[in-house]
Amino acid sequence: MKNKFFTLYSYCRTIEGRDFSIVLDLQRTRYIKIPPFLREILFEYLDLPVSEIVDLYKDDQGHILSYLEHLENDKFGFFTDNPEQYPPINLTWRSPGVLNNAILEISDLVEYDYADIISQLEDLNCYHFEIWLHPGFELNALQGVLEKFNESLVKSFDMVIPFDEARPMEDLIRFKEKCHKVNFILIYDSPAHYVDKRNLIIQKQDSLEEMTAKFDRPSEELCINLKFFIESLHFNPFYNQKIAIDKSGFIHNSMMTRPSYGNVKDNKIKDAVSSRSFQELWHASNDKIEELKDSALRYSMMSMEPIEKTDNGYRLKNK
Repeated sequence: MKNKFFTLYSYCRTIEGRDFSIVLDLQRTRYIKIPPFLREILFEYLDLPVSEIVDLYKDDQGHILSYLEHLENDKFGFFTDNPEQYPPINLTWRSPGVLNNAILEISDLVEYDYADIISQLEDLNCYHFEIWLHPGFELNALQGVLEKFNESLVKSFDMVIPFDEARPMEDLIRFKEKCHKVNFILIYDSPAHYVDKRNLIIQKQDSLEEMTAKFDRPSEELCINLKFFIESLHFNPFYNQKIAIDKSGFIHNSMMTRPSYGNVKDNKIKDAVSSRSFQELWHASNDKIEELKDSALRYSMMSMEPIEKTDNGYRLKNK
């Protein structure tokens, strides 16, 4: 093996961190921690055959070869005579539209023209929507609006609605059948927790305010896949290409952020989201956030905490 080169699989990336470094496998959705000297080798010296790396580090005990064989056995990499035949994958971020996700908060159907707002968002290639309904709003009042998008390019509507003891589960199922793009329904203020996996309907005891507050907390779950990794290299995946419109029509980066960027009753959405100030948080990648930039897991973290600009980048407001 010493006369061969060692190469990481194309979906495996070495990430340096302050406390530890990792090899991240974006295809098998896993990672392995590695010692500092191995991180240096994987970053700097894979263009050398293993024998030259061993000589460079004066490794008479065979530690380097042992670590590389361990990576091979775990299928993070392999030995080869022709490393040039295995180029790295393209990490260029591509997205077809200006927006890809929108939250609409609704308390009154006549507050603004929801069909027009969804159409404006669709024109910006925004195909995924979350609709949050407040208590007292009749779900059926929205049916006519959503049915208009049955044959559109919109991919999905996820609904967050209040519990109503007078509304049987069969009504929700019929609502989903008529509004073809409704994918998921989450019911809040429910007297009990319930999950209907077949029809993708969940009941939770949390209030809407409690569920909203939970978005303001750091997530301990990691997101390990190629799309998320590439987006995280260039953007903040929580804010990038997303918009939130509150119940009064004010435009925000998210439901937790202020200020607003106009109101849909007076402004076109395209004008608001095209502004440099609105898109600033899109570019606040974890590499630029003080508390996250030194983590080896920064490209797999969806940080949902509010952030603020500093002289040198950004910081988490709650820290």
